Amino acid sequence: MIVDTHGIALRITPYSETSRIVSWLTPDHGRIATLAKGALRPKSLFLGQFDLFQTCELLYYFRDDREVFTLKECCPLTPRTRFRAHWAGAACASYLADLVGRLCPSRSPHPDVFEELEFALDLAATGNSPKAVLLSFELRLLAILGLAPQLRMCVTCRRKPPEGNGRFFFSVSRGGLLCGDCAARQSESAPGMPPDILGIMNFWLKAGDVRSAQRARCNREQLLAIQRLTGLLMEYHLDLKPDSRNLALEIIGKATELSTGR
Repeated sequence: MIVDTHGIALRITPYSETSRIVSWLTPDHGRIATLAKGALRPKSLFLGQFDLFQTCELLYYFRDDREVFTLKECCPLTPRTRFRAHWAGAACASYLADLVGRLCPSRSPHPDVFEELEFALDLAATGNSPKAVLLSFELRLLAILGLAPQLRMCVTCRRKPPEGNGRFFFSVSRGGLLCGDCAARQSESAPGMPPDILGIMNFWLKAGDVRSAQRARCNREQLLAIQRLTGLLMEYHLDLKPDSRNLALEIIGKATELSTGR
């Protein structure tokens, strides 16, 4: 059976001197792997038709007893060639692709993840605020997976954050806010949740997509605080602490220092 779908190239690995295995995220067939036979031959129909982080139209031969399908045709729809000039954005895209590849099972439809990843890659390709793109995508991905943090009220007593500078904390194990009284009774250490960080994270979660989430302007200290919280959430609830995240954040930080002179 020949399948026609769209896919985002997550990873490209060698199969032979001229052939490549491409891992894709598709909206209707989940994560799949295809073999592009002879992709690097000078007269190959695949030459220049796919690259990392591109959205492509795919035709492949599906067989239920195979884990890797043979690619028949491929055509780029969204090339995102700007990644070749914006290495901080490329580092962000590399981590997002790795994260999605780890969390999305094969052959299971992920239309929401596919859409969010497309928007995030479009933003990252511009080189504008790659760290905010990375962190807002993480938070929205947690929400898609049913692990969105509870940020509207205390997870224990259901008390809502006050309008002023109320003292609230964040419980990683409970996945949400704790008021000062409930935090004092917890055995675990709960980091503080300042009102500005709470507001940004709530805005990111309520936004229509990751593009809308970027309307919230964040300073360096706010991004560092959110980086810590989302990292703790993923480590605790997904048992996930990938080296690709640390590497991407390090590269983005170096790029920011060079661009700002700090």
